[in-house]
This record gives sequence, structure tokens and C-alpha cells, in this order.
Amino acid sequence: MQQFSHPVALAYCADNEQLARQIMQDLSAVIHFEPFSSSVDQDAGSLSARLANFSGPIILLVSDNFLRSAPCMEGGLSFLNARQNDILPVIIPGVKTHEDGHTETVPTNLGRVSDIIQYINYWQDRYLDLRRQKNEDQQLAEDAGFVDYLRRVREISGQAGEYIRLLRGVWHLTYEEFAHNHYEQLFIFLDEPELGEAFRASTSASTTTTEAAEALQDTHEDAQDSEEVIPAVEAEEELEVEDTFDFTASDIPGLSLLDEDATQDDTPSEEAAAHEATETAEPPSADPQELSQLIEKAWRMMDEDQLDEALLVLEAAVASYPEATDLRYNYSLLLAQAERYEAATKEIEVVLAQDPQHADALFLAGELADVQGKGEAACAYYQEILMLNDELSEVWYQLGMTQVAYFPEEVEAAEKAFKKAFKADKSNVEALYQLAQLYLRNGQEDKAIKRLEQLLELEPDRALAHYDL
Repeated sequence: MQQFSHPVALAYCADNEQLARQIMQDLSAVIHFEPFSSSVDQDAGSLSARLANFSGPIILLVSDNFLRSAPCMEGGLSFLNARQNDILPVIIPGVKTHEDGHTETVPTNLGRVSDIIQYINYWQDRYLDLRRQKNEDQQLAEDAGFVDYLRRVREISGQAGEYIRLLRGVWHLTYEEFAHNHYEQLFIFLDEPELGEAFRASTSASTTTTEAAEALQDTHEDAQDSEEVIPAVEAEEELEVEDTFDFTASDIPGLSLLDEDATQDDTPSEEAAAHEATETAEPPSADPQELSQLIEKAWRMMDEDQLDEALLVLEAAVASYPEATDLRYNYSLLLAQAERYEAATKEIEVVLAQDPQHADALFLAGELADVQGKGEAACAYYQEILMLNDELSEVWYQLGMTQVAYFPEEVEAAEKAFKKAFKADKSNVEALYQLAQLYLRNGQEDKAIKRLEQLLELEPDRALAHYDL
């Protein structure tokens, strides 16, 4: 039988060796595979670096094991970005080996936010644990190999979310889709449909290909069923409204043909698959509760003096979910805490582009402009908030302070701001004090005394007010 004219790379984690060998054996008559295997061994070279010099098509077997392996993940984002047209990701179940030697199938799901977050958390926790070891063990801190590995894991941690989202965004297949009809989709990917037809014609319908795909599908479904027990009605509703990775209609080549002709076979067609190959899947929708947990985790780290680690958590999350406005707002807020004002400003500008009426983002933008000496911009941001709601005492107060600092000659504007601040919140005695100071600087002693006396009625122990009187 005629063979495909070029070698095809089969890249995978060593834990999935058995399935990789099965694929190579099934197709040995028509395709020469070059296997690229990587394990969790930190001393092994990265998969992307080893594939860099391979110029042909690449089948990337992505499993739970793959997504937890440093050599498999390292450099993956840039490599996939550069070689998208050459790479076909195939999502396969992972394998867990127990101490007694028996193996268990682990599902690899990437369709929901929670599925992706588990890998983001895995790499963040891995980095934090290695960093703790380095800080507690001077010998490790001086070990060049360990320090380099720590650097690599930190890089993976920062890119894991975006890499997984990209894997889901490019044309991809589940293993069941990949092996279906004697690897029909593989030959479409290779642009060799005629070779695929010849291969199918020479292969019995009862080959191990079909059996392996069915077995994997059964074990994959069993593993998913064991993850969470929910009422049948709830499960049906969830499948109707929320995309899942394995069975999203837009992700299964040829499924749309069922609507056109109910009598046709429910197998992927070449035309539909070719069309799907040119489309990009929508990124998974962000679950507010799950993203809120990420934000809370970052702020807990901040409270524990782990600012760098907290920034890493939100940096990876923002890369994975760029449309999550509150997530990016909190990232900008943390950057401001780290005094990285330019970076914080860049992020807050994205937030405001997504939601121009985000009051907290407008306030933070004003503070960032102020700290960078941009008084006019700061005032403009505060005024935008007050156009949305002019009863915000803190915003009026901040506007008044900014006007005093940058435009001391505009006394009436600052006076109005401080008066509005106190009117909106009678407990804001600081607004009264700043108003009195404004009057004193401008020789209006009677007005200053009136405001100081008013302040002392509310806060009798205010020492500076007594001094000024």
C-alpha cells in the first residue's frame, strides 16, 4: 500500500506510551511516525524544543499527564502559536498508576473554566512549593539545576492557562473523533483523503482501532460519571446550556450535517471537517464564582506578604480569561500595590475599554494618574464617576484633594468638591478639615473657623483642629 510521503511526528507524555504505540501500530502500513515522548522528569528536554527542528505535521496527544508534565508544557504556548497549521491536538484520557501497579483512567476535560483552573492551580502550587523549598534549604538555593527548574516552572505557571485555552481554540479532536472510521480525520488533516479511503478499504471493520476507541470512550465516560453524582434532570439541563469540551456541537466535525439530512450517517464528513479546521472555537465562558475564588486566593497571598505569588495567580488567570473584567481589575489593583504603576495603568485601560462605566476601575485609573503626576487626567476620571453617581463622598473628596494639589488657583472647584463630599456623607470629617485648610490658605478665616467648629462637634478629640483654632 502507498505510504504518506513525509514522516509524521507523534508527540505525547511517556505515561501515555501504550496508546501512542497503538496508534503507530494501527497506521504503520501507511504512515511513518517519529515518536517524541516526554515524561515528568525535570531533567528531560522540553517537547517543544525537541520538535522545533521537525518540519512535518505533528500529532499532539494531550492528556491529564501531559498537562502536569514540565517537559510537555514548557515552551508549548509559543510553539503552538508558531506552528498552529502543522499541529493537530488530540485530547486523550490520562492514566494514573497506583502503588500496587494497577492503572486508572483519568478524564482530560478542558471545556469549562473549572477544568482549566485545576491546571492553573496545579502549576501555581507547584511553583510556590518549589520556591518554599528553595527558601528553606540553602543547598537547594545554590543548586543551579534546581534554580533553573524553578525558573522553568514559574514560566509554565504564568502561561498554563493561556496555553490550554489556545489548545482548545485551535482545531482539535477527542481520541474518539480521531480514531473514528479508521482515522478518517487524520487523513483529512494530512490532506490525503484518497490515501485514507485506500487505508479504510484495506482494513477490516473489526480492527483494534475501533475497539480501542470504544474502550477509551467507555472508560472516559465511566471516569466522568464517577467524578460527580447529580440528579438526572440537572445533568440534562447542564448539557443543554453549558459547553463541554468533548461534545460541543461546533467542536465535532460534520455534526451540522445531521440537521441537513437525518438519513445520513452520523460520521464526520471531509467537507465539514475541512470547514471546522478553519474556525476557532470560542474560549470557555468564565464562571463568576470560580473566578471569584481565584481573586480571593490572590488577595489571601497578598495578606500573607506573598505579593509576587499573588500577581502570578492573577496574571495567569487574566491570560486565560481576557474578557473577565473584574479579574483584570483586581490584577491592576495588585500591580498598583506592587508600585508597578505603568503596568497597572495598562490593565485598567483594558478594563475601561470593556466597561467604560466601571466605577471602581475609573477610581483606580484616577489614583494611578495622580501617582504618576497626571492631575488633569485624574480629575477627569473622578468627574466621570460623579456623572454616573454624584452622591459618592469619597470620590468628591479625592477630586478636591487632586484639584488642590495640581490646580491650587481653582479654589471654587476644590471648595465645591469638599462641600459635596461632606454633604454626601456627614461622617466624612476629613472633608470638613480640608475645606477649613483651603479657607485658611486663602485668607478666609471666618469660614475656616466655622468649619473647624463644625468638625469639633463631630470629633471633639481632633487635635489639629484645636491647634488651628
